[in-house]
Amino acid sequence: NMDVMIPDLPGFDTAGALKLLAGNQKLYVNVLKRFHGQYAGSYESLVSTLLSGDDWEAIQREAHTIKGLAGTIGHPQLQEKAMELEMSIKDKGSVDEDEVRTKAKAMLAVFSDVLCQLGAAFAE
Repeated sequence: NMDVMIPDLPGFDTAGALKLLAGNQKLYVNVLKRFHGQYAGSYESLVSTLLSGDDWEAIQREAHTIKGLAGTIGHPQLQEKAMELEMSIKDKGSVDEDEVRTKAKAMLAVFSDVLCQLGAAFAE
């Protein structure tokens, strides 16, 4: 199926992601577009949840979700940063807020790059 062009996306493990999707390139492109569509509009609210919220459960949940999605879209660095953020809230009774914010900023930096890349790749 040659009619689907997977854009060249530095930082993405396209081959690994395709393996998870049984080599379905069309599905992969749809997954990337859906990821971009889902987060392009909600990025600002994600930022405020992660950087100014103190609902640790919500922050951990976001990190966990993004970790999973990063695996699906094939972005190991985003997956790693999301995992580090998730792990920084292991014990909700004694959260180190500075550590959480630092990990959140690191993840958001990668996240915003990913959104820009996908936005550029799939600009209509």
